Amino acid sequence: MAQLNDTRILVTGGTSGLGRAMAQALDAVRRFEPSLVLSGHLPANPGTMTDRLLGSLEAVPSADPFVGPDQVALEQLLAEMGGVGPM
Repeated sequence: MAQLNDTRILVTGGTSGLGRAMAQALDAVRRFEPSLVLSGHLPANPGTMTDRLLGSLEAVPSADPFVGPDQVALEQLLAEMGGVGPM
């Protein structure tokens, strides 16, 4: 599960300035006590997993921001994968 948590944080990106507002929003979801959690990026999860899912999101504000590859590195990756070259 640690790898999934790392991936969620990577995709979400660091949002250190939103820590307090995010915590309040997550607490509101927690109080709602959903029976099912739907996501655009994960399969549907039963409400029994709400605390686990919210715990993953709570780690986002303190995570290092994602820094993607620069243009040269991106073109190299695409070439290695058989993708398109420079645009």
